[in-house]
Amino acid sequence: MGKWQTRQQPWAMLPEGLSAELLPHLETVADDLLEAAQHDVPDYAAVLRGASREPIRQRVLVSLARFLEVLGTNHEALTEEQHRLHLGLGHREFQQGRPLNALFAAYRSGARTTLHSLSQHTMAAGYGAAVLVGLAESVFAYIEELSAAGAEGYAMERSERAGERDRLREAAATLLIRGDADEAAVRAAAHAAGWRLPERIVVAVLETDHHARLRTRLDDRSLLLTRARERC
Repeated sequence: MGKWQTRQQPWAMLPEGLSAELLPHLETVADDLLEAAQHDVPDYAAVLRGASREPIRQRVLVSLARFLEVLGTNHEALTEEQHRLHLGLGHREFQQGRPLNALFAAYRSGARTTLHSLSQHTMAAGYGAAVLVGLAESVFAYIEELSAAGAEGYAMERSERAGERDRLREAAATLLIRGDADEAAVRAAAHAAGWRLPERIVVAVLETDHHARLRTRLDDRSLLLTRARERC
């Protein structure tokens, strides 16, 4: 069997000199991108007008600089550091309560604006249609890599929060069925789990073999406690 072939990156066919032509315009492209995102994605309008604008701008500049670095090479889109940066962005987006769709919309807006700005500077530098087509493919492929890393970070944070929520809710259920727990402890556990303590509770004990997907069928009013062969 032959060796696996290295995947050809879309930016590998672009002229090596293109990066040097575009580098002086990086600051302008970053500003254009933020202005467009402010109008295109309502979830970010207030953020991009506030104190967070400059830190976001610096992250945008880092990502744009990396894009210019890979032009004319067959390098991967993201270094390990870049991947961690966008994972962290996904984590923060979940923590701040913004939907994943807003993050995707911001990446799409960034792709459109980046392509529009870089295309203008590419044409002004005298490059033809073939380079513009390659540039367009490269921009969208690069943004796809960024958005995938951001989505991964978002999903990781959501999963981690869900796991912690389940642990807290199970702790509250344990105190309830013991029957001898201090009332203040029960109320504190319910509050920590985000569960409203009702006036009455009903305990149901089921065999786990027949109710493996029980958790997905219960609403937020229910607490689920798993023991060796039973679920309560």
